Amino acid sequence: MSTSTGSSGNAISVRREYFAGKDAASGMVVETTVLKGTYMFWVGMCASEEEKDGAVEAGRLGRDWACAMPPSATVGAVVPVECED
Repeated sequence: MSTSTGSSGNAISVRREYFAGKDAASGMVVETTVLKGTYMFWVGMCASEEEKDGAVEAGRLGRDWACAMPPSATVGAVVPVECED
């Protein structure tokens, strides 16, 4: 787990975990980013624990998180957005 401190002094921690699937090729990796009062999760497929860092780095984290985050209070009606690969 790595931790960094932002300019306001709040700690940000990031943790990556691998969960094995029923067969060797179907595991998943979960990256959890913890901010002050907020959690962000990214989940992706991964064949082994050794490949978990590469799976996260090769993933489209910004796009995935942008799709998962709620709109700000200043936005009007909520419009569903579909993400494409």
